[in-house]
Amino acid sequence: MYRLFLILFFLSPLVAAAQPFEGTLTILVQGGEISTDESVAINYHVKGTDVRLDLNTEEGAISLIANRSVGRMSVLLAAANLYMEMALDNDDLTADTDTDASPKDDWTLTRTGNTRTIAGVDCVEYRYVDAEQVLKIWAPEPNRFGSLFTPQGPAGSLTPDWLDGTAFGDLFPFEIIDEEGTTVWAVTTVQEKTLPATLFAVPEGYGRFSMQMGY
Repeated sequence: MYRLFLILFFLSPLVAAAQPFEGTLTILVQGGEISTDESVAINYHVKGTDVRLDLNTEEGAISLIANRSVGRMSVLLAAANLYMEMALDNDDLTADTDTDASPKDDWTLTRTGNTRTIAGVDCVEYRYVDAEQVLKIWAPEPNRFGSLFTPQGPAGSLTPDWLDGTAFGDLFPFEIIDEEGTTVWAVTTVQEKTLPATLFAVPEGYGRFSMQMGY
């Protein structure tokens, strides 16, 4: 019995570490319409297959909610109490994992084996190369954070050009450095906690709008 207790004691951290992440990441992103020379902070919330991104733009606070289990994305404009819904296609559901599905068809992702800790999480270095860019990517291994959600369609303008079509495979990037040595993506904080289901739903009292309404 004592031996069994010791085995369970030492295995329990490994079992816990394998559990999917639920909580909030703070990510600094550079580039795209939301950011030119400065980095913009995105709060990236994860609960099961649902993801929510909160960020501030010149037009005010915007939230993107991806309910991936039902194939739906909602865009919230908090200042106006408005929301827009759209269907998620296959490119929205996960980061590109198929070379045929990616706009950048010729790419390689090589694991270097270098390791470091970022925001308290052990990460491994990868080298990403396509026809347009070379990136150094640091990502947790194993990945408890799911596939990276990068919005396409009308909401795709909120993500930088260098991210469009970049194939991360099964990685969730914690840090991305371009070939000039600039950090263009960085997870700065990781808060593991239980999130309410209401965070991933359109709040009561919000009115629905469409792109034709001029927003």
